[in-house]
Amino acid sequence: SDFEPFAAVYDMLCDAVFDKGSNCALTVGLPNVGKSSLLMCLMRGCAKYKRSEKPKVMNVPGYTRTLKQYLLRVKPRMFCLDVPGITPPPDFFDDRPTAWFALAACNLLALPSKKDSLYDDLIRDV
Repeated sequence: SDFEPFAAVYDMLCDAVFDKGSNCALTVGLPNVGKSSLLMCLMRGCAKYKRSEKPKVMNVPGYTRTLKQYLLRVKPRMFCLDVPGITPPPDFFDDRPTAWFALAACNLLALPSKKDSLYDDLIRDV
């Protein structure tokens, strides 16, 4: 199976969470870097999910908008939280305007739509 390598990573994750005395892992990162995809592959590699419970993934930044909890293991009970991507605060981009373009070029930021007032500001500033 294409997902066999993830079985070892899944075991390492469960062992690390258990060794820390916790029952929960968390995905953290920029939008659209593969947090939900990694979680889905970990769960699929160990056949630990039902098709209706797997994380939804899209090649669009900002698709995951709420915190979602997935059961990683039944005994002992262990969960993984899939969280929305974290973006730098707006003043980060005020001080570093090229950073906005770099993140947008890598498809790591949700770009404003033409209906959004931010779109007009962005086009005017460019």
